[in-house]
Amino acid sequence: MNYNIIPLKGPAQYELNGVRFNKKSFMYWKNRSSHSIRGVTVVFSKEQENVPVYDEMVVLSLKGLTSYNDLKEAILIFQQIVPNKQLRFQLVVGNENEKRVADALGRDLGLSYEIRESFGKDNKNVDEVEDKLQNSNSSDLSANGSQTITTEQNGISRSVTITDGKGYINSGALSINEEKKILLEEWKRDPVMLQKIQSYSPKVLDDMLTKAVTSNLTSYRMESSLKQSANDKVGEIAMKKAQQEDGLVNANLGIVQNHVSSVNQYSAVEGQGENIQVVNPNVVNSTIGSNGVTNSSGGSNERGENIASASDDQVEIKEQEEQQRKVESVIYLDQNGNLFDASYNWIGELNRDGYVLENNMIFNSNGEKIGIMKPYEENVEQVNSNIYSNPKVRTLKKPEREYGSSNKQAAFVRLPVIIFVLSALLLIASAVLLFIVD
Repeated sequence: MNYNIIPLKGPAQYELNGVRFNKKSFMYWKNRSSHSIRGVTVVFSKEQENVPVYDEMVVLSLKGLTSYNDLKEAILIFQQIVPNKQLRFQLVVGNENEKRVADALGRDLGLSYEIRESFGKDNKNVDEVEDKLQNSNSSDLSANGSQTITTEQNGISRSVTITDGKGYINSGALSINEEKKILLEEWKRDPVMLQKIQSYSPKVLDDMLTKAVTSNLTSYRMESSLKQSANDKVGEIAMKKAQQEDGLVNANLGIVQNHVSSVNQYSAVEGQGENIQVVNPNVVNSTIGSNGVTNSSGGSNERGENIASASDDQVEIKEQEEQQRKVESVIYLDQNGNLFDASYNWIGELNRDGYVLENNMIFNSNGEKIGIMKPYEENVEQVNSNIYSNPKVRTLKKPEREYGSSNKQAAFVRLPVIIFVLSALLLIASAVLLFIVD
């Protein structure tokens, strides 16, 4: 990795450095009195840079870096600058998106890390909360809102709201966000409730609203594919997509939350009969405030393009089904080792023609399974002894082989050959007797 370390001017008690790489940059600083580094505090925005700096620790600021790959490369460069494999990383995040990115960085880079949230009620300064209570206007209340994903299944459009790692199907006349907006207005008209919620961050307020309006709805957790099982083909492909993207999925919804490094935050598996495809769905981010629900597109404004057809998977399934049908074919075996197919046609001899019997299965010379072995006697119809009724029956008969065939058997000798051999022996015996008499 190519990078340049540039000493920067800052407060006298800090040693401040900038690092440039690929026309991008980040900074880190520590107390000048610290001679060894054991911990790293990582921040992602300017608002978080005002963190305390303790001895034996360094602050790594990644502000200005928006690409996941740039963030990842910056941390890798920092690990080269401070080559201590025992470093403990504390990742400070200011919102849910930063939390998701930080967690992905920690996992992907194999860091020893913890995430510290700098948002929510518990992280607010007491004086700040009291000031807000004294000077706040109820019209300033807002909630983070949720992400709504629109997909289609068999021509029917379906909206799914995802919030706090759970998905909910919008099945009513109003969307979940619209219901949250109505509930927020009710809380604002309640003096006791209003005083309570005025101290909440948009994240905490949104969690409360979501919990209230979805209490009677089924929640679909977005989690690793390793923790789920699919009930249909849509779910199977969704789980396979999640594994490829190293993301989260809900097999029942057919929705995948891709890795943060992906261009598209979500993918969806849609089915139309046997035609199944993976698309970039329409994703809308909503903010709930006193003036209503504000929507902004977080994905494609149009129907997502077809990014992965299920044809390959369908071909694979068809091949598996064909192989299964082939394996389940019956191969009849007689006492002499002759093999016959399901139509009682002779196909070869066991062992002699490359066919092998293992675990009651017949394999050809290429090691392919061709069928299940069954004794032929169990499947031949018995001839009716009634002289007036002689039904047609299938009888298993080994076909005759030509004498010129390389596979002829020495045990089969025709009658003319036997007569010829006996005549020759009698002629020799007569000659011997005549010699003795003379």
